[in-house]
Amino acid sequence: MDSDLVLDGPGNNNASGHVTLNFLTLSGVVTFSGGTGQFSGFHASVVVTYNTNDNLWHWDGTYSFSQG
Repeated sequence: MDSDLVLDGPGNNNASGHVTLNFLTLSGVVTFSGGTGQFSGFHASVVVTYNTNDNLWHWDGTYSFSQG
């Protein structure tokens, strides 16, 4: 999967990002870079893995908010 995404917050508070998931390796990357409202300075970089023991996708990474 290779797609843009939006984290839809309440009102006009949305974060914009991109996700790439490989269903063969059960891994991927999600990045967020800005958005609207309270998420206008939001940045995140996340490594995504799938755990077959609990059948869940796990996100591990960092995020920050910068003031515009």
